[in-house]
Amino acid sequence: MHSSNRLLQHGKNSKSQQPAVVGSKSLASMLPTMISSGIITLVVTAVMRVVWLGVDSNFLSAWMEAWLITWSITFPVAYMIKPVVNQLARKLST
Repeated sequence: MHSSNRLLQHGKNSKSQQPAVVGSKSLASMLPTMISSGIITLVVTAVMRVVWLGVDSNFLSAWMEAWLITWSITFPVAYMIKPVVNQLARKLST
């Protein structure tokens, strides 16, 4: 078996014990941003919906529509700027 195939098959580099594909665009790398952006936009859209229009019989459907639109924009943007934000946070904390 070729050494690179073995590396990918085992999933870890035996020298450094790091994942074989560092920085992959897998679901695992997206999950924290997906969850945090989803929760934040869920809360913000609910609050803004109540502030602007109050609670009525259409509240839930209008809120979910606003949340899905907002989250579909927020998640990719947050995921793309995550490396810049992490770098800025490291600089500010040293």
